[in-house]
Amino acid sequence: MDGEVVLPPTVSLLVYAKAALDLGEVAAYAAAAEKRIPTIRVGKFIRVAPRVALAQLAGGDPETLRLLTRDFAAKLKALDANKAA
Repeated sequence: MDGEVVLPPTVSLLVYAKAALDLGEVAAYAAAAEKRIPTIRVGKFIRVAPRVALAQLAGGDPETLRLLTRDFAAKLKALDANKAA
């Protein structure tokens, strides 16, 4: 798995919070309100750009960002598989 990990441009706040931080709904909205998760408001929806949010979480460390991105992609895939089942 040496290729670049492909992430969607945006995901819902709740999906990002669960996959990246293992947060529930209340904690996710609180983190977004406190600007700890960078969000994009699209009408009534709150979206997160995973690459931007993960880069912020990595604090500028490229190796940490690479690991966070791979972990997020795997968890996102698992969440999608669980939703489809």
